[in-house]
Amino acid sequence: MKKKINKKLMTFGILGVFALALVSAVAYYSFFTVTLNVTNPIQVTGDGDHILSVIPPEVVFGNMVRVDNNGDEDREIVITSYITQGSASNVEVNYVGVLGLTKKDTTTWQPTGNPITIKYTIVGDTFEYDDSNLPSGYFLVYAMDKENRFSDYANVIKLEDLNTFADASLPMSGDWNADCIGGVNGGKDYCDNHNGKGDNFEHCTGAKIWAIQSSDLGTETEEGSKIYKVIWDNMAHFYWETDLIHYFDNTNGEYTIGANSFVEFYPSYDFNQYADGTYIISTQVA
Repeated sequence: MKKKINKKLMTFGILGVFALALVSAVAYYSFFTVTLNVTNPIQVTGDGDHILSVIPPEVVFGNMVRVDNNGDEDREIVITSYITQGSASNVEVNYVGVLGLTKKDTTTWQPTGNPITIKYTIVGDTFEYDDSNLPSGYFLVYAMDKENRFSDYANVIKLEDLNTFADASLPMSGDWNADCIGGVNGGKDYCDNHNGKGDNFEHCTGAKIWAIQSSDLGTETEEGSKIYKVIWDNMAHFYWETDLIHYFDNTNGEYTIGANSFVEFYPSYDFNQYADGTYIISTQVA
């Protein structure tokens, strides 16, 4: 006995196959795939979990962290810390840079003698620094260059006065070293042999920090300005910068890294006398 075929089902099945074939043929004009290997311009090295022993009151430093900006544009990062165990009222976290200062032959600007080092905060609502390595009688200043540093336009601010300014960020607006104005055609300067003077700093732009004596400080540019003229008679006794620095005056941990530049810092943990027990502190670079 022959079986009957359901003509309705058969017709639907054929139409269904035809429709699928038609859609496959005309649904798009082109189809391609791409594989993207993404390398973020911000690269962080040196960070890692570790355990420190503390006897309060004491300041201890974590591992050095380096953040590179390998891109062609300035990039902003945000550095923040979170205390997940322990009393936040008994510890202060800062992010600290290290700078070398040295005497120089002021005819060739080459270093002479051994450098001394200072520590300073790279971001925060208060600029803090450690001058304990300075020789007796010296103090730190921020030196603002103009086109001719040896004219009346070369001025300094004592670092102890910096936080009295409305915006204490370094370098300040108008500083000749803020954006390499002094370089050839506005290009690299202090990180590019400084027009043959051989500086080759690691940072092209930034602020200069010097150590000078009271006898090197002249009068204020304006009464009450806390910006002083420099007396150049004893230049051979200055401790000059070996690199340029940046400090960002804000409460959010916001730090701008220049194009093709970097920042290095150490997290510092300042425990007061009441600290006790286990503290777990995490630092994030975002």
